[in-house]
Amino acid sequence: MDWVIFALLAAFFDATYYLLIKKHASNVNPYALFTKVFFFAGILSLIVSYIKGFPALGSNFYPALIITIVTNAVAAILYFKALEKTDLSVAVPMLSFTPVFLILISFLILGEIPSWIGAIGIFVVVIGSYVLNSTKDDSGIFAPLRSIFRDRGTIYMLIVAFLYSITTTYGKMLLENSDFIFGSTIVYFCLGAVFLIMLQMTQKKNSSKSRGGFWLVVLLGAATALSSLTVNIAFMTQIVPYVTSVKRLSILFSVFYGDFLLKEKNMIRRIIGATIMVVGVILILIT
Repeated sequence: MDWVIFALLAAFFDATYYLLIKKHASNVNPYALFTKVFFFAGILSLIVSYIKGFPALGSNFYPALIITIVTNAVAAILYFKALEKTDLSVAVPMLSFTPVFLILISFLILGEIPSWIGAIGIFVVVIGSYVLNSTKDDSGIFAPLRSIFRDRGTIYMLIVAFLYSITTTYGKMLLENSDFIFGSTIVYFCLGAVFLIMLQMTQKKNSSKSRGGFWLVVLLGAATALSSLTVNIAFMTQIVPYVTSVKRLSILFSVFYGDFLLKEKNMIRRIIGATIMVVGVILILIT
């Protein structure tokens, strides 16, 4: 059960990452910020990889690396386009469906199959994640689903959820063809380069925005690197859908952040959603 501890740590670092974005990055050029964050995360990961020793690379390392970078970059572009076209409270719940996509994707690519109880647990986590994510306004719990048929931004986010399932699965393939840190190191540097190109293409559009302060970049970069490190350790001993479902408890940590630090509303529905997620995780753990 050590994988659960590392998946929970990854969830905590993810929630901390999004808290920092929420609190500090509203006036920041996202391309400039993410360029710095990914390069800094890459440097931290490279130091760890150097101390550990660089691994021998398997035959599937480079194909997995290319697919991981491309899907991450496309997902990032669609993510920003979605948030330009629709409200955060309508778009973000679509990401709750990533674990469902993972059941099929991880089976096709890695041959991983959850048990029946585990599969039920994954669906319960998704339901709880959706309920919890759809509490950011008073438009109703089914507003994100209804918007699929009339809102292009929501469709973009559903595509992002699917792309994340591919990214996560090939991320484990990187792990299997290198080690728990080296593959992520290369991905971070490549993504930093991608965002640097995007920054050059959008400089005039975002010229009035800050490029991100030193400590914000350090904290975001550290949270990114630590999240990747801990989730990869979990992937070493458990299948992708289970680890990803437990990692979705980052939303649970976000509930506490939102309540105690941001003083957000709709806490009753948030608590209900969080409770449903915990039930789903328990089902996964008893398989």
